[in-house]
Amino acid sequence: MDDGLIWCRQVDLGQRLRGKATIIEDGEELTLEHDQSIYIKKGVKHQLINNEKINLEIIEIQTGTKVSEEDIQRFEDIYGRVTDNEY
Repeated sequence: MDDGLIWCRQVDLGQRLRGKATIIEDGEELTLEHDQSIYIKKGVKHQLINNEKINLEIIEIQTGTKVSEEDIQRFEDIYGRVTDNEY
């Protein structure tokens, strides 16, 4: 998986509200449907994808020692948001 990101100092919890989420976590593809949630540990490479025609709505909760965008190590994505910070 070339796309995606890693939270270096925090963990991520996502609760799906609407739509169907495809999540790639350490190379494994998972589907998040109605009333399902996912816990992503710090340091785990992951990507959230909406392959559906309707909007995907999730609640994302981030916890950890440093909760900021600076904590993200990004890999190539369709938006060109690669970061060069490595932890």
